[in-house]
Amino acid sequence: MTLTLDVKGVKGEGLRKALKPALEVLRSGGLAVYPTDTVYGLGCNPLDEAALRRLLEVKGRVGKP
Repeated sequence: MTLTLDVKGVKGEGLRKALKPALEVLRSGGLAVYPTDTVYGLGCNPLDEAALRRLLEVKGRVGKP
């Protein structure tokens, strides 16, 4: 599943509602890609061991953090 969100300029309750689908993806073990100032970051729920393994696999870092 791919989910794309654009929350530029969204504030308050609108932001909370806009981010709800992303929270569901993370809660179900999915990964997130998000822009930073210079690169894109990859993330997951740090309390989900399966999601952490998948994140390390995607990043090519199997066996090391």
